[in-house]
Amino acid sequence: MEDRSSYATSSVPVVDSIPFFGEFAKGKDDERKITELVIFLTAHIVDDPYVIEADARVYNTYTEDPRPLRF
Repeated sequence: MEDRSSYATSSVPVVDSIPFFGEFAKGKDDERKITELVIFLTAHIVDDPYVIEADARVYNTYTEDPRPLRF
């Protein structure tokens, strides 16, 4: 999730320094943008599972699961 905020102000020179009336010569722009990344996973059960030897080697190298990978 990402949250971005930006704040910008603008004004008319000289007029913005006049008390009370200067507030009418100023502009403010506040923007907030929220972005969220959503990933959907779908599991599929296959009848005849096939595991490539390289995948089995990576599994056995990087997992601490004492159970062997069965095919």
